[in-house]
Amino acid sequence: LLSPAAVDAARRVGPPLGRVRGRLRDVLRARKRADDGALAELRRRAASGRALRRLGYDLYLPPEEEEEGGDRAAPPLRALLLLPGFGIDHAAYSEVASRISDAGLAV
Repeated sequence: LLSPAAVDAARRVGPPLGRVRGRLRDVLRARKRADDGALAELRRRAASGRALRRLGYDLYLPPEEEEEGGDRAAPPLRALLLLPGFGIDHAAYSEVASRISDAGLAV
């Protein structure tokens, strides 16, 4: 059983919350996909081993550095977290993330 005050509050708050939920659903449906160039760059990086695809994010790796003797050096732990804009697919940032990773940062 609900008190009359709780029922009244639910009547007043319910419609605005329903409108907010509907608008959020519309924004998520209109999410912008990555363009063909960005997807091609992501596929190229993934094929070369410089990008890893995961559910909800992609990891762009910097090029491996070699020491003077020809041995591969352990890469320093430097990274940049790139957060996409709301309603934009994270793969749309593949070209930017690739360029940043070329500079030596994991993105």
